[in-house]
Amino acid sequence: SRNKRKATMLFLKRVRAFFLLAFVVAITASCASPPPPLPPSASPTQPSTWPPATIAGSPVDAVYLATIGGNVLKGPDGVAVGADGNIYVSDSQNRRVQKFSPNGDLLTKWGSEGHGKGQFFIMNGIATDGKGFVYVAGDSRVQVFTNDGRFVGMWWGDGGLWGSKGRFTGPMKIAVDSVGNVYVADSTNLQKFSPDGRVLGFWPPP
Repeated sequence: SRNKRKATMLFLKRVRAFFLLAFVVAITASCASPPPPLPPSASPTQPSTWPPATIAGSPVDAVYLATIGGNVLKGPDGVAVGADGNIYVSDSQNRRVQKFSPNGDLLTKWGSEGHGKGQFFIMNGIATDGKGFVYVAGDSRVQVFTNDGRFVGMWWGDGGLWGSKGRFTGPMKIAVDSVGNVYVADSTNLQKFSPDGRVLGFWPPP
């Protein structure tokens, strides 16, 4: 019986070794197999241009029109279109807001590096409202300007690690609704403000 037991154990070891070897061979073959051919549109030998004349999308196609600010912007982080049709960009590395016409002409710019009124150290989102005010988020605050760059006021306060009502923990994005209420998303919370800066809503993380 001892010999039978040894023979059985030897047989099982051989079976296990066989399946292990088969598994290794299968894995090696799958890794060595060539990748599937690229579709014609993605062929590396096919010349490509950017930006394309038309970008297919849904529900309608987006047609490329123009590039603006290429020679004056450095690290643009946010963009908004005002009620006047002009384009406002938070130019983060230049620490300033730049205003362009719909045709891309630079109309004005304001701001400098710092932590004072009308200055920027960290710039993130930018938004405009129907009355011509421009809101810029960053530096644990929201600054408010007229559309020609005059400083109006700010809502500020360092919210610490988790933020708190009316204070900010790295405000990132900002938006204005049709009645002028301002929504600010920082790294932990979403807050809603009236046009004069009163807190209307506060949504912390769950």
